[in-house]
Amino acid sequence: MVRWSMAVASLLLSAVMAANLAWGQEPEGPPPGERGPGRGGPPGGQRMFGGAMAPLMLLGSKQVQEELKLTDEQKDSIKTLAREMRPARGEGRPSPEEMQKRAEKIDKKLADILKPEQIKRYKEIRIQVQGPDAFLSPEVVKALAITDEQQKKVKDIIGESRKEMRSLGRPDEDSTPAERKEFREKIQKIRKEAAGKCLESLTADQREKFESLRGKPFDLDWSALGQRRPPRNEQPRDRSDL
Repeated sequence: MVRWSMAVASLLLSAVMAANLAWGQEPEGPPPGERGPGRGGPPGGQRMFGGAMAPLMLLGSKQVQEELKLTDEQKDSIKTLAREMRPARGEGRPSPEEMQKRAEKIDKKLADILKPEQIKRYKEIRIQVQGPDAFLSPEVVKALAITDEQQKKVKDIIGESRKEMRSLGRPDEDSTPAERKEFREKIQKIRKEAAGKCLESLTADQREKFESLRGKPFDLDWSALGQRRPPRNEQPRDRSDL
């Protein structure tokens, strides 16, 4: 599971950045400590988890796989897709247009892999995982008819929340599990409060539609999703399962 997540890390970064750039957000780095799998990343990293949650990362979670009731064949298809979409070594940083096309291609491929009810639930979970960034998702903006003025308010709220997260600093390599947990909880609180403010900026009708898009609550285990990469001398040599 950990090795699979690491194998698609570069693809996930590209996919998420494509989504964020498409929403008009600056291509800035993630808030402190939010680096995604292999780096002990807590919830809400703007490049890994902000905006649109990278689809292959989310679908690589055992917890999500169980929620969607993915078959072994579907899991294998997703791993195959990860290999196909992984940027070639030395390819260089793709343009925003190229990243957007790559993200769109992933969505199309997933539509052929997942059943309609699985895609529906996956999108509900993705919206919940996105936190405040969900309100800038093209899909949500279109469904709720969010105005330019409302989008500006949302961007301001997200900007302030990012500043607050950065002010926390980040756990160092010697931090204890308890300290990392406390840090994650602080990040979660900030994002939850920001999401609440974003929701308040919508009309009553928009809020009702948004709750429908979110579906039933899903409590993603972020600590399991952000496991650390084992030391180099412990890395398995057989990477055929990636």
